[in-house]
Amino acid sequence: MAIGPHAGAHRVAIRAATSIGVPLIILYFMGRMDLSIYASFGALSSLYSRFHYYGDRIRMQLGAGLIFVSVLLIGTLLAVLDTDTNVRIMTIALVATLVTGIVGGYKWHPGGATFAVFAAGAVATMPGNWINLAQILVVTSAAAIFSVSLTAALGLLRTRSWT
Repeated sequence: MAIGPHAGAHRVAIRAATSIGVPLIILYFMGRMDLSIYASFGALSSLYSRFHYYGDRIRMQLGAGLIFVSVLLIGTLLAVLDTDTNVRIMTIALVATLVTGIVGGYKWHPGGATFAVFAAGAVATMPGNWINLAQILVVTSAAAIFSVSLTAALGLLRTRSWT
């Protein structure tokens, strides 16, 4: 076993932990841990574009946040409509195809649709109601926006430049 250079992995880990931890702490104090799955997936947008410049990183994370909001709404809609299991599976497969195409086309990192498929599939199996759609939109968007804002602030502190 060998330990090599970490290439700044500690910065990514701290940013990801903060991006996920802060929304979860807020939900905890609000007594709304039932919404934690949505905040967690929105905050996962902070994992995208570790090796890119900050401008590209922010654009990529905004795109990832939009994808997470979209797939969580799709998964919840499947649950709310109580769709057949086959319809859920085929819809999640379509999500995987579309997200893989987007991620591959724009050369995002991490590649693939694993997070998006897990997000949509997880909420598609949970009980859902119509109010969940509004809550998902607010909570997931807020977590993603916080995550991107944190990336932007850290980038500004690190580089002392908006470029």
